Amino acid sequence: MQQDADDFRAVLDGCAGQVVLSYSRRRGDGRSLGKSPLLAVCPAPQFVRRYAAAAHAMSETDRLAARPAEFRDCATAATAHGCWRNWQVEMVTAHDGAVQPGHQRLLAVAARTHSASSLKRLLRNPLGYLWEYGLGWKAPGRNAEPLTLYAAAAGNLVHEILGRALRTLAPDGGLARAGNQAIDAAVGSARATAGGAWANGIDLPRP
Repeated sequence: MQQDADDFRAVLDGCAGQVVLSYSRRRGDGRSLGKSPLLAVCPAPQFVRRYAAAAHAMSETDRLAARPAEFRDCATAATAHGCWRNWQVEMVTAHDGAVQPGHQRLLAVAARTHSASSLKRLLRNPLGYLWEYGLGWKAPGRNAEPLTLYAAAAGNLVHEILGRALRTLAPDGGLARAGNQAIDAAVGSARATAGGAWANGIDLPRP
């Protein structure tokens, strides 16, 4: 974190005008993100909300956040809105797990020999008990290799690439004196080095 703060401070010191820091307001799973700790380095940051559609979204969440009309039309948004609306009403809805009386699966699972864990789940969370012991649902394991990086890993990789690029440009005057060609070359080299190392699970030493 200290290295990231030093690199960000070097960017601020090398700019004569202004620095625009864009960061995601939500994680990949939709939960809100806090403000970046790097903002503490800025003397007087001014927050500007983004209302225009992003030309290049960093993730599916960013793309839908910039296009609320498109998000309202997708099935995920409709399901989430329906669940939130039903949460506020007192009547039993489809999201309350209501099943018909005398259901054979419920009778079978109720007649089983209970352990302390299953009995506690039945008393404290009947719907969760039905999911786990009646339907056999379990949380997916994390043994399979994901197709995309999770949010923290993606952020660390981007920070590694930017940090290596800035350290490459530092001996020649830093980012402020570097031309577009030199910046592209430094970022490209850092991306190839860091990306290849991450793909092979290698920890890179600092240059």
